[in-house]
Amino acid sequence: MRCSSGSSVNKAPGPLTHVCVIGAVMPDDNENGVPLHSATPEVSPEARASKHVRFALQSRTAEDIANEQTAEQLALRLWVAMVADKVQMPHDLAFALAGLGGFNAHGAGFLAAADKAGVVPDIVTATSGQILVVADWLLNKDLRAGLIDPERESNPFAQISTALFGYPGVFRPAYSDGLARFFKPPESGDSLIDFFADRFLPAQEYVPTRSDKLLARIASVLNGGHKNGSDVGIVFNAYDPFRGEGFLYGNDTARALLPGSKALPRAPSSPNALYHQSGEFEATILPITVDAIKSALWLSLYGFDGLPNGQMDGAYYRSCIVSELHPFATVIVARPLANGWIGRRPGNWFDIQDWQCEMWFSVGYKAEVEGLKRINDLIMHGYLKQPNFKLIRLIEIEPPTPAGYFNFFVERDQVYDAAYAAAANVFTSLQAEQKADTGPSA
Repeated sequence: MRCSSGSSVNKAPGPLTHVCVIGAVMPDDNENGVPLHSATPEVSPEARASKHVRFALQSRTAEDIANEQTAEQLALRLWVAMVADKVQMPHDLAFALAGLGGFNAHGAGFLAAADKAGVVPDIVTATSGQILVVADWLLNKDLRAGLIDPERESNPFAQISTALFGYPGVFRPAYSDGLARFFKPPESGDSLIDFFADRFLPAQEYVPTRSDKLLARIASVLNGGHKNGSDVGIVFNAYDPFRGEGFLYGNDTARALLPGSKALPRAPSSPNALYHQSGEFEATILPITVDAIKSALWLSLYGFDGLPNGQMDGAYYRSCIVSELHPFATVIVARPLANGWIGRRPGNWFDIQDWQCEMWFSVGYKAEVEGLKRINDLIMHGYLKQPNFKLIRLIEIEPPTPAGYFNFFVERDQVYDAAYAAAANVFTSLQAEQKADTGPSA
């Protein structure tokens, strides 16, 4: 089945999951898919096609020719061009993981499936809690055991326990800080409402408890970026809420992999942390430090006083880092939220809070990948033919159901298993394509 703009959809065997492959795949003689990631050549594809493909093109009916701008026809022409040209991307595979408290098990299940398939990407981008999952993945730790607490998962009062006592090893309630705030004089310009709200309904509800020693070990692992003998680029982000700017942090491998120039000039005022508002390219990816990780894990629940480096969790700004990954032939995104609200309609206050959170994060993600999808469409429809623009296969692994208000901050086996099943299906398909492309002797 095809999505709009030439996408193909494969149903994964795992429950409550789906995989959307952006970019068309046309069958060859052996019915094995060939990914499209080549620019349209100047020479007519019909003139360079093999016999069976040329016959398919020449046997088009008048109606086919009249409707040649459909995604299927254009995808076929482009596929022929790709086979003829054998144009390769600078890099092969990138992973992008979106973090969200209570749903980091989605990224963990995805990475576990990659391990099982023996797949190591060139680069991984991560936001929020997925940064910690990636660090454990680099160390080949048991991702399920390191993230999911069976007692917490089975506790129906886990959310209430979190609200009252915090998340063990992550944050504690800011009771002492709240008490001290009662004795703090009002700031200049505070209204009467501000005075009482700041003390009885404060922004700071919790205090992070991860030690500097732990974060230093994580920083060392991410800077190394070693995975089973391969060097993997690692990138994550943070956000300055007062200046409205995002920042990228990464290791040396990521700095070498990410582009040093733009294929398309960017208009001023971009949400992309890799570009200045002036539109000039910002080549600097900041080094990974303890303070960088503190910033990237700083939740709004910790308040806005004392932000590390004046920055907080980058997921509030960009929930997933994808737009920088355009040099890679295939980008696989593990995002833990559904594409829309599916199932029972919001019927109570808790559903509304869940819906608001999910829609805010989803809207940011859709804006993040819009440029990539638009360039894919322009190439497929023949409007963009410059050789420095390539079709990129974007594979999105996401659950089709709402998260659920009472599932935030509670990591669950169900989320892990569903992501694992969907990702395993994707990696099996990709490896089958690679085997068909290289031949049985490869």
